[in-house]
Amino acid sequence: MNIFPQVFTVAEKLAIVQVAEAVILADGRIHPGELRALGDLMAHLDCDPNTLVYSRQLPFGKAMEILSGFPYEKKHVVAHIMEEMAKADGYVHELEVNLIRKVFESVGISGKGQRVI
Repeated sequence: MNIFPQVFTVAEKLAIVQVAEAVILADGRIHPGELRALGDLMAHLDCDPNTLVYSRQLPFGKAMEILSGFPYEKKHVVAHIMEEMAKADGYVHELEVNLIRKVFESVGISGKGQRVI
């Protein structure tokens, strides 16, 4: 199943990469599996190498605003991405789960049948 059938704008890609990186950094450790997962994500999204740098310049509140505007299908893709990032190191840390829940609530994913990990 291709979870990336949608086309994302540059701003949407920045917001997605930002939350993906936030999940990776949530537990304070960066595992090689997480770096591979982030690289794979960026390839699937057809991001250029500077996307990660630019995503870090986007205020987190603005990223949440962008993601909030997604239709449910795109929000589901973001939820899947965040969960995959959390699992990429082989261990889902409580801090990652907490961050994912906060993002889900902020962008309106929770309450629509979406599980957290």
